[in-house]
Amino acid sequence: MVEVIKQSSITPLRISFAGGGTDIPKFYLRHGPGATLSMAINRYVFTDLIRHFNSDMFSISYKDVHKDVRNVDDIPHRAAREALKYKNIAGGLQVNISTEIPSEGTGLAASSAFTVGMLNVLGHWQGRDPSPKELAEEAYHVEREILNEAGGKQDQYIAAYGGMKFIRYNKDGTIEVQDVELKTDAREEMIKHFLLLYTGIRHKSGVILEKQTNGIVDHIEDYTKMARGADQLRSRFMKEDWRGIAEVINEGWELKKRLEGSISNPEIEHAIRIGKENGALAAKVLGSGGGGCILFVATPDDHERIKKAVGMQQIQFDYERRGSFCKRLVRG
Repeated sequence: MVEVIKQSSITPLRISFAGGGTDIPKFYLRHGPGATLSMAINRYVFTDLIRHFNSDMFSISYKDVHKDVRNVDDIPHRAAREALKYKNIAGGLQVNISTEIPSEGTGLAASSAFTVGMLNVLGHWQGRDPSPKELAEEAYHVEREILNEAGGKQDQYIAAYGGMKFIRYNKDGTIEVQDVELKTDAREEMIKHFLLLYTGIRHKSGVILEKQTNGIVDHIEDYTKMARGADQLRSRFMKEDWRGIAEVINEGWELKKRLEGSISNPEIEHAIRIGKENGALAAKVLGSGGGGCILFVATPDDHERIKKAVGMQQIQFDYERRGSFCKRLVRG
């Protein structure tokens, strides 16, 4: 008899190029379609499930927290707790969560990557193999409808599907996920043009996103232009038009800053200005804004100069074609 003693999920983080915010149902169901362009990267959230020697207990470990509880409601990690409840998981389980980079406030969607990975590993633990769409929608349900966290759907979808995706969010509620397929040499050239720097500024994305969502009605034209920009950017990538790519990213960042005052701040603006003075063609803050990571677009020869001038830590990354996937250890 084969017994699963450990099940693990590996779920990629992402870079969002354009359209963030137009994936919020409050926008696209009333004023859509929305559209985003984003890419999974080879930085991950890892979630391990291990059969507990005490069948009544839940043990959970993450960051510097380790907690043993008998009641699932006593698990301190909110997303893990609600995912376990949603999947009706009984006790007798150890849950270990780890990330390669800070799990909050980087703008790389680590929280949604965790939720997708947690639901994926729980599905496999129960003997199922959830589809990417199922994972994305379930993760959205847990984060946005159970936990009432502000935000849209692109983070859950790109974590589940992986690769580089153009996603359209239609007024009738349907979602279309389209591959952006670049040749290998074009994809490698794309990665060479990106420089990802971490500001070191932690931010609460939920607060910014809640303010942004509450102000959607005042910025319908801006959101519409941002959705159009995602489609334009897809076309520029397909043509390997780096000047055009930079232009659309810059325009998208200027539009995004109009949505809510805390999306940018003087430190971010200073870093972007210095980066452009040292050769960057474009720059934008990833995620909800307010801190986290800045993505610069620049020719490879300019990267070192930009990095030194801006004075922020670089995060190396590459393209990840896979969405969340699972591995297991069995006995017997």
